[in-house]
Amino acid sequence: TEFGAFVEVEDDIDGLIHISDMSWSKRIKHPSEVVKKGDSVEAMVLSIDAENQRLSLGLKQLATDIWEDFFARHKVGQNIEGKVVRMTNFGAFVELDEGIEGLIHVSEMSWTKKNMHPGKIVSTSQEVDVLVLEVDSDKRRISLGLKQKSDNPWKTASSRYNVGSVIRGEVVSMTDYGAFVQLEDGIEGMVHVSEMSWTRRVRHPNEVLSLEEQVDVMVLSVDTTAEKIALGLKQTRPNPWREIEGKYPVGSSIKGTVRNLTDYGAFVEIEEGIDALLHVSDIS
Repeated sequence: TEFGAFVEVEDDIDGLIHISDMSWSKRIKHPSEVVKKGDSVEAMVLSIDAENQRLSLGLKQLATDIWEDFFARHKVGQNIEGKVVRMTNFGAFVELDEGIEGLIHVSEMSWTKKNMHPGKIVSTSQEVDVLVLEVDSDKRRISLGLKQKSDNPWKTASSRYNVGSVIRGEVVSMTDYGAFVQLEDGIEGMVHVSEMSWTRRVRHPNEVLSLEEQVDVMVLSVDTTAEKIALGLKQTRPNPWREIEGKYPVGSSIKGTVRNLTDYGAFVEIEEGIDALLHVSDIS
């Protein structure tokens, strides 16, 4: 059947070898991969349910448990080589020994390539050198790491990107709240919309920047633990607010153009990019 093979133990008594009890090493899709009708087999009695007339048998229990042997030879923190045999959206399965597979979760594949399909980092049949991160002998699961075999560039990011330094990068993506600038392969920093202009209220990054544009930005902060770099665009340009200090003394009369009206007052442009607030209480 789909779930196992029935074995005649003696006249009128059949036992079931469930598909999960056929082999330690093979991922069996159908019992016919292991046994054929008419085969004589030697099996271990696993359980007897006299009331329901059920006899459970096992084939793999008479052979060496390859998982126990593997766990005896390999520990957490050990380097091991294997071959990528299967790919999923969440990771890649690596054959470490005959019948033994471990999983490299997508989060353990690269220090810098985030939210990327595993197939863009490794390929089926590729030989890989990985680190054993975790073993679960009860569930027969092995967690592997690929990125741990290389240096984490974020650890030294603070030494390469000093706060206050100006660097050039390429705008690679945008969100409603900011633009991401690639500083090197796999290392990106973000320019928040509030750090794009001294004078404009930027609602979306595309008002100021465009994709693939080369821009000069200033490093505002580096968080190596969270793997985040905050960048500023406006800091690479003169701050017009500093230039008007002392230019408009208290009590002087000036002219401007009303640009925006709110419930609490009017915003008046007194020179290009500089708005002053005329509060409603000072209008009349």
